[in-house]
Amino acid sequence: MALAASQGAPAPSALKYVCVNKTTRALTATPCTKKQRKVPIAVVSTKEALGVGPQGVAGVQGLQGPKGDTGETGPAGPQGATGAQGPAGADGASAEWRAGQATIASGSSSVTVTLSSAFSGSPTTYRVALSFANAPALGSDAGYLEVTGKTATAFTIRLETSAGADATAPSGDVQVDWIALTNR
Repeated sequence: MALAASQGAPAPSALKYVCVNKTTRALTATPCTKKQRKVPIAVVSTKEALGVGPQGVAGVQGLQGPKGDTGETGPAGPQGATGAQGPAGADGASAEWRAGQATIASGSSSVTVTLSSAFSGSPTTYRVALSFANAPALGSDAGYLEVTGKTATAFTIRLETSAGADATAPSGDVQVDWIALTNR
């Protein structure tokens, strides 16, 4: 431990005691202030001069503390580069279709629709979707439409009862929108 030299203080060999600051434990040469205590030179080199005893045995390691709170979510990263364009898709099948409107006349139970041309390939493998185009005054048991008798160039739309029997169109006719699509 180095001894701080004070101006006008005697050389360290002539000292009989040193001053130890009670708070900081710093050593200085004489004269001592009120915040210092006089310690004889004989014990200056020992720990007792500083009021420090021998080091004790290390204590037992404490338990692990509780897990801390989750931190805030960081900012979003920059947008990545645009990916390469994918390959061109395969050519799709061309859909053939025919559409129109047919009228089941008052007192009748069906109407035959003639297509403008036959479908290519298997000309009778097509589907027909139907919907009422008007609001006919149908009886409580009538009101079902069915497609029958499909050929390459025509099909029949029937008005039926819930039991599957023919129903007759009321006055004012029954108008039906239809679309026929190939089965591919």
